[in-house]
This record gives sequence, C-alpha cells and structure tokens, in this order.
Amino acid sequence: MDKRTIFIWNASLAVSFLMILFYSYKIYKYNDQKNRLWNTYLNDEIGTDDKLQKKVNDLEDTYQDRKKFKFKMKKNPVDLSNVINFEGIDFNYGGSSLKSIKLLHITQTENSIPRATVKFKNNYHNLFEGDTLGGGKVVLVTKTEMKYKKDDETYSFSVKPNAIQN
Repeated sequence: MDKRTIFIWNASLAVSFLMILFYSYKIYKYNDQKNRLWNTYLNDEIGTDDKLQKKVNDLEDTYQDRKKFKFKMKKNPVDLSNVINFEGIDFNYGGSSLKSIKLLHITQTENSIPRATVKFKNNYHNLFEGDTLGGGKVVLVTKTEMKYKKDDETYSFSVKPNAIQN
C-alpha cells in the first residue's frame, strides 16, 4: 500500500472513531433523559395534580366562609322617621318587623302566667313565653317587660307604668 491509501484509511478511521464517540455521547444523553422521565412517571400519582387540588380546596374554604357571612343592618337606611319627625303620623311602629311590634300591656292569667298583649302590623296578639311572632320568638314575659329574640339578637320591650294590669 502506498502512503496515500494509508492516509485515507487512517483519516477514515479517525473520523469513524470521532463519530462513534459523538453518537455514543448523544445516545447516553437520551438514555439519561429517558431514565429521569421514567423515574418521574413512577414517582408521580397519576390523575392528581397537587397544586390544582390545593387551589380548589382553598377556593372551597373561601366560598364556605363567604356563605356563612350574613350582612345585616341595624337600622333601615330608607326609613324617613330616622331623620324627620312627622306630626300626627307615628312611623315608629311601621316598616320593619321590630318597629311594628308595640307592647301594649301585660296581664296575668288565672294560673299567674304573664301574658303580653302586643300590636303587630295593626293586629292584636296575646303572647305567652315561647310563642312566635314575625319570624322571632318570645323568650321571656315578666310583669314589666317582654324579651323577643330574632336573628340571634334579643330585644326588650317594657310597658309604661300605667299599662301594668293585674
């Protein structure tokens, strides 16, 4: 063989060896990436997304808190009697159900059980302890006052001294 042929063979062997090294490294990288992905697949739970599940739980908790929140105003903002006194018209017992309850007098039955007579929306009612009226419940009736509970708040109505009857 002449030197030219030997050079071509040596050059082709060197190029072949470099190509084998290059593609071996490339295959090694693919294999390493495949192994990492396979391990990730084996370690993950299929069908669950922890971040999404946590976000959904947080939103549900927030919704439950908002659902429990109850907005209630102490006074009716459109009731003109809060600002203006009208002569001859008694607005204190019209409008909201609490303002429409007027305790007239308290009497006692033959068994000495106190009974409250109230005017509610232009109707007269005789109430005993435990009776309901206008979405609330009469909690206590004594000789001088009646306690009424509505929406977890207790309201007290007292009679004037000349309205107490035995």
